[in-house]
Amino acid sequence: MTTGGPAVKALAILTCVLAAGPAFAQAPPPLSPVEQQQLIARRNQIKVMEGVLAGAAQNGVAQFGRKYQALGPNFLIGTARAHGFILPDHGLFFDVEIPGLKPSVSWIVQTMAPDPAVLNALAALRQFVSSIPDQAVRANAQAALARVERQVGPVSPGQIAGRSGPGTVKAMTVETDALAAASPVNPNDDYTTAVRDALIDAMIEYGRPMGIGPDEWLTVGARDAVGPLTPGELYDATVMVLRIRGADLAAYRENRITKEEARKRVDVREF
Repeated sequence: MTTGGPAVKALAILTCVLAAGPAFAQAPPPLSPVEQQQLIARRNQIKVMEGVLAGAAQNGVAQFGRKYQALGPNFLIGTARAHGFILPDHGLFFDVEIPGLKPSVSWIVQTMAPDPAVLNALAALRQFVSSIPDQAVRANAQAALARVERQVGPVSPGQIAGRSGPGTVKAMTVETDALAAASPVNPNDDYTTAVRDALIDAMIEYGRPMGIGPDEWLTVGARDAVGPLTPGELYDATVMVLRIRGADLAAYRENRITKEEARKRVDVREF
């Protein structure tokens, strides 16, 4: 992600070049009434899928927002949109625009994140305080610890596991939600993952009735809804492409593979 910030990196424009016929080539024969109805039905399916994919992108945004609640509601730039196209001899392609993260998001997240060493120390202190036998002393120590924790931020007790033996120092492993959040993370990566997973689920669940042939593909290209925010800004134009073969969608529809197996068959690439 660039500092100016694509959250899901910008999609390089996908261009389909069809071989042009002679300048005075005859126009293709008109469609029969049945073919016209089939084409209208296909276009209606594409419009429905456009709404599904835009909604899936918003669901991914919401999941990211729940994880980073402290960012507030206004951490995005742009709006989720999707546009579908029929690609002859290939299948269906959907260009999905994803709201971008504001440039300040990474700085805010890194500023808010507590030091993992501090969280480890607090977990050890919490365990020690709970083992104090004197009730009055333990209560005073817990009150003091609570004041320190309020300065650091909310820290869940997590799971503390250890092993001790004669003449050894007890080894502790602390696993907490706060500790996971404090580990070196890139909010842009978390955002991309949340949106990508939501799009994959939508492709698997709603791509089944799209009439895609066994050897055709349902392809989704995800990109930022906005480009560079300032003139001359360095901008990493990378495409995230998700695609699944019609045969795999049919296998899931017919309960020959599980949803998890279908997820594994989605081809995920960045260019």
